[in-house]
Amino acid sequence: MADVCEAEITEVRARYVHNLLALGELRLVTADPVQAWRLADRALRLEPFEPRGHRLALAAALRARNPQRTAETRARVLDSLRQLGVRPDPATEILLRQSVSS
Repeated sequence: MADVCEAEITEVRARYVHNLLALGELRLVTADPVQAWRLADRALRLEPFEPRGHRLALAAALRARNPQRTAETRARVLDSLRQLGVRPDPATEILLRQSVSS
């Protein structure tokens, strides 16, 4: 029984993270980068290694033109990638480069 509940909890969590990121992406394209970043942050607290969350958080911080938030988000993404021992995907790498130059 515990395995069944755990599987359902995992599925609900994945759907919730997906919905947070979808809403965050909509907020980003409707010129609300602060709310987009908050939604990405909520998703990343649940799934800290989610590449889509990394991209949304970076894009939102860059769009908000908040150097401190951009630096913090960049550090968070790099830390997650280091923990996984992987390189960023191409889209995330582009945003990481932009976060250095902003």
